[in-house]
Amino acid sequence: MRAMKPSHILFQLQGRIGRNLFWKFCPLVIISGLIIYSIVEAIFGSGAAFFFAFIPAAWMCIAIQTKRWHDRNRSGWWILITLIPYVGIIWWIIECGILPGTTGSNKFGSNPRINLLSGHRLAEPIQLPTDWAHPDESVTVLSVTKPQKCPICKGTRITEHSRSGWRCIECEHWWA
Repeated sequence: MRAMKPSHILFQLQGRIGRNLFWKFCPLVIISGLIIYSIVEAIFGSGAAFFFAFIPAAWMCIAIQTKRWHDRNRSGWWILITLIPYVGIIWWIIECGILPGTTGSNKFGSNPRINLLSGHRLAEPIQLPTDWAHPDESVTVLSVTKPQKCPICKGTRITEHSRSGWRCIECEHWWA
């Protein structure tokens, strides 16, 4: 899969975005919306400012939040929780801004996290071939973290969700 275009992030309700894009786009939309609103209001009045600044900025905020709720495997209608005074905003900050999204695919699409080793998105857990796995068990890679160096060949290693530990991609050395 390819990364989402900014136009898709800002204007469409389908898909998922992670916390990183959420925190990049939310403040950007709010600040730019306020600036545009102020300029348009000073020139044309509050009616034009509402139409040309507030409505598009509100739509972009809804689109961003909907994709973030989708990443949490919840419907976009959860945006309405922010209408509950105090509790709704706190819940929204925790759910959308702090908690990680669903690992792997969910009913709203594939995982938006990037596989750091190849630069491609990791849509589903990878089942490694049995000859690549640890001699004692088959390994399923559920996530990939930042590449780190192998103590033997100084090559790249990946994190595996198993009790086996680490495995170097280059020299196939296992260590705990």
